[in-house]
Amino acid sequence: MTASNSRRMYRLFDAELSYQNGMPPVTRVEHAGELVGSATGQIDGPRLRGTLRWSNFERSWSDHCQLTVAGTIETDDGAIIQFDSRGFALPHSASVWKVASAVHFVVDDPRYRWLQATPAIWEGEYDATTATAQYRAYAPLPSGGDEA
Repeated sequence: MTASNSRRMYRLFDAELSYQNGMPPVTRVEHAGELVGSATGQIDGPRLRGTLRWSNFERSWSDHCQLTVAGTIETDDGAIIQFDSRGFALPHSASVWKVASAVHFVVDDPRYRWLQATPAIWEGEYDATTATAQYRAYAPLPSGGDEA
């Protein structure tokens, strides 16, 4: 893909996540691997702010992990947004893994219905020493070039 045919992206939100010991699964995902853990966190973006609850399912190999992270976002204004992400994590150091995933959103609230039709990605890293992750989610600019 060249720069001339790639689409520009805009930031949907930043997420800070912390695994919670003993937290029950937020959701179940069939054929996604083993449940590794569940967590809570916060998201903050131009049009999305709120609390995140999710579970991480993995299939692991010696040089990478296949991730399925699924859960819910409760926005500061009370909407519930479900999400499912599928991607990969690669070791960056002894305790840090780099992560990239495609994300799909499901939402009934009309204020956020635009998000359901938005293909998204998130990238970031997971730090095993602190059991925390930081991600930034992106979406393609609409064909008009302005942020959704």
